[in-house]
Amino acid sequence: MEQLTAPHLDILAMVETHLASSGMSKSAFGIAAVGDPCLVDDLRAGREPRRRTVARIMEFMLTGEQYDAARHSRRRKGDA
Repeated sequence: MEQLTAPHLDILAMVETHLASSGMSKSAFGIAAVGDPCLVDDLRAGREPRRRTVARIMEFMLTGEQYDAARHSRRRKGDA
C-alpha cells in the first residue's frame, strides 16, 4: 500500500470534514475549489496536490470563494 504523507492526510481530512459538514458532493467541491471534478477521488487515491492547489482548496473552504479559471490561469493578460 502506498504511504501518504502527513500534509496529504491533513488536506484530505479537512476536505472530508468539509464535505460531511456542508453536504456538498465531492465533484461539486472539486469544481468549486479548483475546477477539477475528480479532485476528491484523486486525493482519496493518493494524489499529492501542489502547494498552490492546497492553497486554493483552503481558500475555498475558508471563504467559499469559487474557483475562477481566469484568475488562476498561467497566461497573463496581454500574452499572445
